Amino acid sequence: MTGPARTWVDGPAGGTPINAARLNGMETDIAASKDRATSAADFGTLDLTGSTDMSTVLQAAFNATPDGGTLIIPPGTYRVNTTIVSTGKSIHVYARGAKFVYYGATGVAVQIIGSWDTTYPVTGVAASTQTLDGNTVATLNITVTGTPSYAVGDVIKLVADDAIPGTRPASGGLVARVGQFLVVQSIAGSVVTCISNGLIDPFTTNIRVAKLNPNTCTIDGLTATVQPYGLLTSVAGLIQVSQLINPTLTHVTIGQSGGQAINPVSCYGYEIRDCTIGYANNDSASGIYGYGIADNASSYGRVTGLNARDVRHSYTTNTNQIATNSSLYGYGRTYGSVISDSVAHGTSGASFDVHSDAQAVRFVNCAAYDSGVGAFSLRGRKNSVIDCRAIRPNIGLYVFSESGMDTDSWGHTIDGLVIDNPVADAIKFYLNQSSNVIDTRPSTIGNVKVINAAATSISFTNATVRAGTLDVTTANFTNNADRLITTNRAYVSIDTLRLDMSAQTSAVTGLLTANMVNNSTLKIGAMKLTTGAQSVADMFAYMVDTSNATPGNVSNILQVDMAVLDYYKAATYLIPWADSSGDTYVNYRVIRSTGGGSSTYVYFSNSATSTPPHQLSRTTDRAVTMAGTISSALNMPTLRGGRFAGQTVTITNLNGTGTLTVRNGSTYGVTTKSGTDTALAPGAYMVLTWDGTTWRQII
Repeated sequence: MTGPARTWVDGPAGGTPINAARLNGMETDIAASKDRATSAADFGTLDLTGSTDMSTVLQAAFNATPDGGTLIIPPGTYRVNTTIVSTGKSIHVYARGAKFVYYGATGVAVQIIGSWDTTYPVTGVAASTQTLDGNTVATLNITVTGTPSYAVGDVIKLVADDAIPGTRPASGGLVARVGQFLVVQSIAGSVVTCISNGLIDPFTTNIRVAKLNPNTCTIDGLTATVQPYGLLTSVAGLIQVSQLINPTLTHVTIGQSGGQAINPVSCYGYEIRDCTIGYANNDSASGIYGYGIADNASSYGRVTGLNARDVRHSYTTNTNQIATNSSLYGYGRTYGSVISDSVAHGTSGASFDVHSDAQAVRFVNCAAYDSGVGAFSLRGRKNSVIDCRAIRPNIGLYVFSESGMDTDSWGHTIDGLVIDNPVADAIKFYLNQSSNVIDTRPSTIGNVKVINAAATSISFTNATVRAGTLDVTTANFTNNADRLITTNRAYVSIDTLRLDMSAQTSAVTGLLTANMVNNSTLKIGAMKLTTGAQSVADMFAYMVDTSNATPGNVSNILQVDMAVLDYYKAATYLIPWADSSGDTYVNYRVIRSTGGGSSTYVYFSNSATSTPPHQLSRTTDRAVTMAGTISSALNMPTLRGGRFAGQTVTITNLNGTGTLTVRNGSTYGVTTKSGTDTALAPGAYMVLTWDGTTWRQII
């Protein structure tokens, strides 16, 4: 290059000065990049008004762009009648200001497809270890038939014809089949070694492996939409990236899609950043699903800054059901993808969703507004909702098996979720919808806040759930026997439960905070129930109904370490004591009702003598006082056994006119000092301790 002599030019503060040699090197790089850049304008006259089909011109431009090159599409509106396809190479499309209006029949306007290297049969997969940087790490040794020319860092996909466990059952011989992306750590002849803590699914039948060639793509700034009358024609994504490593879509806008909008298929580490989806047609009766982003069998994807409206799901997964010995791209779960800092509005289905094929998908700092079915729906395994919000959803959080099936939905984590004004359910778990048996594999929820919860809006069916903090304020319940929480054949443990029901204004009866049916267990560490007024507390039938709605049914277990209530009706209204399991206990304190109330103090009278013996065995408090004002001679009812040896009970006959007789003998659960029945006159008392067999008098 000729020109005036160059002198030093100061770079940024603290940076390296730019001299003549560096400038020459930069100009060489720029010239090389120009050689690799293609403009669509070089392949024919462009109609930028959208009147004339530009498919041929655009396809020629895509074809002419070299591997790794950049295609520049000038701003304008382009009519596209046939799908634009790029196959087997890396390509970077810069299209800010360009809009494709698709008039074709397949529903795919742009399709960029990578490629696979040779597929090798696998004769063995074995767990092993390898020492790296002085540490022992778990590895997989994959033995193949042949000698692949893999290199360290290559991405490979291991597949087999085994069905993915816990997904939809086979239909017509088709089923979702296992597959897993791995990264090569080393290779020795026919043995490929990958760092891995194991396969996530069983691989036993027709195991194969192939390298995903290092094809990638970038689509920057493109707007794509379908012609207004073509909305019922699409099944696949309007933009589809398939079998690529780290494809990136940034500042892409989907105006209207005939079905799926953006569709990453069998990609490793895709990125979809700052994209907008305006509408995706949904017609499930015709097999058309309006998914904003439909992730098929990809792993480690990233969706950031998505804004989706008027779609079925803004994001979802769905591994297709395929035949044996199919192409590699159809195999495997969606695994390890993260959807963050994204917003969905007005979705017809769940705003953020995963199917039973998904594992380890995370939704982080996402918000769903006015969700038609639900805000966050989780199926599959070990998926997460972290620091998210659901505003005016029909269902805030829905964890479920496929309708009428026993597909997987377990091991999920919900940590930090605000559900504001749910229309129907705030939290709903409904598993094993076919067999109706409890799934013992737990999911975890914590730091969940529900605002203005409707009646029966928290339910657990066939589920095992471990909860941290659950903070709920309720709306006004308008029906008799309304309840907030229902457990149905479920095991639920909650560390801290805060319920504020002070918004209650309608005069109803039979309210419940929770109802338990079908051999359920509900364990609560700390519970605070705020009713706001004695008049509201008086509307309750029970705090929790453990009786299965059947007198004498003791199949449900309720255990509350400590409940603090501002008001309550009476101890008899906490739970149906006589119809509760022997494993049930409730420790409680009342802070505002006249006379207070506590599980350590039980009051009774001649007209109410059944509660004291039941309630005595329903507390884990160390010392309990049972006191009554006796108007006429009364025999103390049989005492149930204590909760633990050393528990004490003081029986006191308060100032009345009658004698209270504590009866001696195993029939009555008491051993007095005298070995005979003991009469307590007004003002007298007796202290008993539980020795593991009987209540033995010590004072």
